[in-house]
Amino acid sequence: MVAACGLDAAPELPLPALAAAALVAALPALLTAAADLLQGRAGYMGSGEVVARIDLAGGGGLQVTAVEDAGAGAPAGAAPGSRQQWRVLRFQPCLDYVQAVTRVCVAPPGGPEPRVRLLSQVLSLPYNRSLVAVTLAALAAAGAPVLAAARGEHGAGPLLRVLCLGLGGGSVPSFLAGALPGCHVDVAELEPAVLRAATDAMGFRQGPRLRVGVEGGGPFALRAAEGAGAGGAYDAVVSPKGRRLQEMYGQGGDVVRALARGLLRALSGLNHDPIPVSGITSEPGLLSANFLPGTDVVPRLRAYGEALRERGLTPGPGFSAEAEEGNLMTVQVCGGPTGATEAEWRGAVARGAREVGAAIGCDFDMEEEATRRFRVW
Repeated sequence: MVAACGLDAAPELPLPALAAAALVAALPALLTAAADLLQGRAGYMGSGEVVARIDLAGGGGLQVTAVEDAGAGAPAGAAPGSRQQWRVLRFQPCLDYVQAVTRVCVAPPGGPEPRVRLLSQVLSLPYNRSLVAVTLAALAAAGAPVLAAARGEHGAGPLLRVLCLGLGGGSVPSFLAGALPGCHVDVAELEPAVLRAATDAMGFRQGPRLRVGVEGGGPFALRAAEGAGAGGAYDAVVSPKGRRLQEMYGQGGDVVRALARGLLRALSGLNHDPIPVSGITSEPGLLSANFLPGTDVVPRLRAYGEALRERGLTPGPGFSAEAEEGNLMTVQVCGGPTGATEAEWRGAVARGAREVGAAIGCDFDMEEEATRRFRVW
């Protein structure tokens, strides 16, 4: 007998028939995998009610749509009669392109204000889950005090400082600030209309540890670096929309210039517990960005490393992992393990993801998101 994908076929069966039988046998698994990939996406891609339209100064506009999640009840602690929705941000006139998605709790009329509240623990877009996972896992692997920040510990100030370049709907910075009570998050957002849409229609709220500056990411990063002094400004710089800011990430771009001037801060002297790999240094920090599939990340990582050396810091590993849809989550570590093999560093990132995921009670698999098609460049 001839076995083909679990089917026993008679040897006289023609090869095309064997192939067809194999496809039929594999079809349930393929359909299940496709359904898993699209499960959350199908909900927010459904039809909904337009709840906000905001014109942009340079033409076009923003549109936010509310899509009901009929299968989800009120979150724990919500007012009776509350419901859950997706809020979907799109640019006009290109409404086929989803810019951002948040999951919100909507209180009933007469309920507590604000009635629309972003659920910070939910990251609806796959690439946002991957970006958060690689960022926190790599910080933990490099020795930054992520677990202490998750416990809400503080030093003279926040244990971690993160800069997000771009707000979108506010999911990524809200997740970081919500999951890590010992972390302060700044956001640089170029468009006032994006901040207005996120605040008025997508449930985003600023707070003492989460602040937004209406300014381009490049100028904001340069100003922060120049005002930081010898210690540097941030432990992590995160760009959920790196593909829209690629001019900032090449040689001579604003982000690279900011790295050379002190954008990443040294953590020497803080109580951190690096995961055991060779070559740990005393200034772990990182830059992480989301790029489109097929982007050549090598020139960007090379530019980051050169900028860190210009600052007198030690470049650690530069690596990438893939989101479900194929976007590249690219990370350049400052400090961290300088002599680790790819297998050692992948193992350290995987362990960091497991430990951080457990510490924050993450509802997705951080290890899978941080190590999918992992590659050190």
